[in-house]
Amino acid sequence: MGRMRIVIKKGFTLIELLIVIAIIGVLAVSLLPSILSGPASARNVVRLNDIRKIQTGLEAYKMQYGVYPPNTDNDDGAGGWDLGYSGGAGASDTFIDPLRTLGIMSSVPKDPNGTGASNAYYYYLYPASYASCPASRGDFYVLGIKDFETLSGVHPSSPGFSCPGRDWGLEFPQGYVTGDYTY
Repeated sequence: MGRMRIVIKKGFTLIELLIVIAIIGVLAVSLLPSILSGPASARNVVRLNDIRKIQTGLEAYKMQYGVYPPNTDNDDGAGGWDLGYSGGAGASDTFIDPLRTLGIMSSVPKDPNGTGASNAYYYYLYPASYASCPASRGDFYVLGIKDFETLSGVHPSSPGFSCPGRDWGLEFPQGYVTGDYTY
């Protein structure tokens, strides 16, 4: 009787290789947006941390002086808002300067990506009763970020800020806005 010979194939068929290549291609295409948005997402984390630092500085100023700091910058084209941004014309920016000059903060954070109003931190101190806000609560500030790079809509952690005559959340539709009263 003859022996049966068993042949063992080594390697892949063309169909198997094409399937593997197709799967790798689909995975690469699905992961590409998250890989490309990594640096932008990191800058958004910096922005949120910066806003929290600025709020802490504003509260420290209020505890020390009984009021929030005045607007000191009044950037052109920004409607009187103090803007904090980096580089270019903003390199010597005086964004909420009293926090820095009085030693409450060593430096006031500036947007990690921008050089103008579209990439900036916004601060404005409003007088009591502006926009029908309760006069008994005193002056109030509004602090915001206009544009998160990887966000469509308001940031989920944005507390918002509004008075009967104005909703600042509408002015920061792809960002973050907060505020507080003196009293």
